[in-house]
Amino acid sequence: MNSQRVLEDTVYFGTGALGYGMMEISCRGYTHPSMLLAGGLCFLTIRGFSGLRRSFPIKCALGAATITSVEFLFGCVFNLALHMKVWDYSDQPLNIFGQICPKFLLIWYAVSAGGFLLSKCMDRALKKPVFKGSKKPDFKISVRRCRL
Repeated sequence: MNSQRVLEDTVYFGTGALGYGMMEISCRGYTHPSMLLAGGLCFLTIRGFSGLRRSFPIKCALGAATITSVEFLFGCVFNLALHMKVWDYSDQPLNIFGQICPKFLLIWYAVSAGGFLLSKCMDRALKKPVFKGSKKPDFKISVRRCRL
């Protein structure tokens, strides 16, 4: 693994961690450090799925399944084993051990759609810098260039 890939993965992980943390704070008013780790891992995985030759709805389904799996794993560790009470879906219909439920699977589908678009734009921005007369790169992001 080369240093450029490590740097890119670090940027993606940080974006996912901060993005999910901010999303959770805006919805619940707080977050837990473990959710930053989960957000970073999920966004790295979504980035990996971006290269698949599958339809966009299938990619979003894979993203939602991945996020739900990470949520279940983290829930079993942080909520059930360590009793940290990070979240509890026990009051949601069809929940599994209070850690995952269909309502949030649908939400993660929508979050995945945004994640794929952001990942595509970041890929283009990080891999195609535009140099303008100086040695410092000027990264430009154009939504028109970020077609899925």
